[in-house]
Amino acid sequence: FTEPDNDPFRVGRDALDFHNTDQGNTTLLVDWRLGEFTLHSVTGWISTDDWIASDFDQTEVPFFPTFRDQVHDQFSQEIRLQSDFSGRSGFLGNLDFVVGLFYFEQEHELTQAFPTLPAGASSADYTTQDGDSRAVFGQAIYAINDRLNVTLGSRYTKEKKDFGRNPFILFAGPDRILAQDPSTVPRLGFMSQFPLTLTGKLDSSKTTYQLAFDYRFTDDILGFVSYNTGFKAGEFGARASLPETVGPTDDESAESYEIGVKSEWLDGRLRANATIFHTVFQDLTFGVFIPSPVGTGQETIAENIGESTNQGVELELQAVPLDGLTLQASVGYLDSQYDKFCADINGAQTY
Repeated sequence: FTEPDNDPFRVGRDALDFHNTDQGNTTLLVDWRLGEFTLHSVTGWISTDDWIASDFDQTEVPFFPTFRDQVHDQFSQEIRLQSDFSGRSGFLGNLDFVVGLFYFEQEHELTQAFPTLPAGASSADYTTQDGDSRAVFGQAIYAINDRLNVTLGSRYTKEKKDFGRNPFILFAGPDRILAQDPSTVPRLGFMSQFPLTLTGKLDSSKTTYQLAFDYRFTDDILGFVSYNTGFKAGEFGARASLPETVGPTDDESAESYEIGVKSEWLDGRLRANATIFHTVFQDLTFGVFIPSPVGTGQETIAENIGESTNQGVELELQAVPLDGLTLQASVGYLDSQYDKFCADINGAQTY
């Protein structure tokens, strides 16, 4: 192990500490012109494999070393149809729109090993989750007149998640996991053979909206105002030890308001933009420590405990004082607060 000294930036360690990550990804972009329309296709794939050892206590005492074996694969496909009616007059000449479909799927497996349990024992847990998200969306921009545009957008999203977990598998005697020997750590292929003692399913759907107006006061000054909604699907307790704490949580939601101006001055040599925003989040999810009648006596659960308001101002400046020289500056002010932040920490028996 590494012996600590009087250097305040050096710590002691008695366990292995490494982080190996292999990742591969591919993206395919295809655009197909179809008369007054363009079909866009975006395909993505990512595969990640982690093998990590950590000495969480960061001391020379054999207290809390861990190993983590993790894989995550995801695939996404988006198809968009975008209009171009610039050659038309009348209603269609004032309209631009885009409609599309989105699909996302993921597979995740994780096992974490704990070599230093009492009485010379050790343990490992195993967690898996498969999920998919499907959406249909559309946005239209219509020119009411030469200066005023209105934007309408909507997205319907449906998400599913299948969660499974075995929170405690004991390894003792000749099968004990050793902090100094990674070859004794049970890997994902072996751990996936054990039964999943905790399971859960999530089936969530939500429609979100956008409404915006922009008005061109002059050829160089544009003002805008917008209202947007959003959501994040619920999640499971990745460290749950009991059926009562698996979840899932409720969906998070957000409402956002913006008003701003974009402008150019001095024949385009100076650009100045300003935005004021106000966003309200509801049902925010956080990890909460609660007492538990099993395992170590405590566990971390996912719970909807928060509501918050974020508001602020953003300013951006870009200047070209000389040909070939561009100066940029930006400043932001953010005022954030929790309007609600309360968790039930009485334990799993209350859920």
